[in-house]
Formats: sequence, structure tokens, C-alpha cells
Amino acid sequence: MSIKLKVYDNGDHTCLVWLPTDVKPIRNCRGFAIRRLRAGKEEYLHGAVGFSDADKLDPKNPWKFPVQRYLWWDYFVKPGDKVQYSVVARHRLQGTSCPSIRRTQARSRRK
Repeated sequence: MSIKLKVYDNGDHTCLVWLPTDVKPIRNCRGFAIRRLRAGKEEYLHGAVGFSDADKLDPKNPWKFPVQRYLWWDYFVKPGDKVQYSVVARHRLQGTSCPSIRRTQARSRRK
């Protein structure tokens, strides 16, 4: 299974839109980690929503709070930035509450 990622930019912000290429649900998917490479620095975009009211956001590990939708706006890209995104489906491991990372991903570059 693979994910198709499209990236749109209007000069003010960048929009990422993705779906599985077969447009079917991803089994045990809890959300998507979005990795951004910008100026040689790797960052994960923070989904800002946990899986329960008790979840504490961890700024050092934003990939633990995956984006729980198929669309994201990145407001931190400036004109002239070279950016590469990877969208990785996050799957729940049996017997755990924390999703794992599997290799289902899509990449796109913006210049």
C-alpha cells in the first residue's frame, strides 16, 4: 500500500493533501506523521491532538501525535525555501496505546 501526496503553495502557506493510492482505509491506522526537511533540518509536524483527554503533548517527539486527517497546512515555509515532505501512516501495535511507524509513505518536494 502506498500514499499519494500532493503539495500546493500559494506564497503564504503550503497545503499537503494525501490519500492511499487505492483509496481504501488503512488497517489500524491511527494517523499520519508528517516529516519535513527544510534547510537540511529534519522536523516532524505536530498533530496537536492526542488520543485521549489525558494525553500530554510532547514537543520533543511530535511524531507521537500524528495528524488525524488527510490534509495539513504548513505556515512555516517561506518563499524560496526548499522543502521535502514525507507522510508516514502510523499504526497501532497490538497491546499498546502508542502508534508505531511503518514504512507506508509518500514524498513530495517544493521549491
